[in-house]
Amino acid sequence: MITIKRNDTARKISDTLLLDGAAIDLTGSTVKFVMKPKGSGDIIKKNATIVTAPAGKVEYQFETGDTQNAGGYFIEWEITFSGGAVLTVPDDGYSELTILEDLG
Repeated sequence: MITIKRNDTARKISDTLLLDGAAIDLTGSTVKFVMKPKGSGDIIKKNATIVTAPAGKVEYQFETGDTQNAGGYFIEWEITFSGGAVLTVPDDGYSELTILEDLG
């Protein structure tokens, strides 16, 4: 689980995308970062950065507005391969993010 404070944008979410325990080769692919509140609310779906394609390493830099609402969120990565096939990971659940209220 990842924890940040409300309205923070300096933190990046980094991950290695795996399928059956092996890194997914992202060469020629695009990746979206997807974040959804655990209750109801708007889904954030934005382009992620592929850091090291053969090793499946990606990151997402939060932008203004992404972290404005405190609460619990599910996160996942949506890969679109060069041939058009789509794969969402993790495929056995979700990663989790908590955004805490800030004091100021």
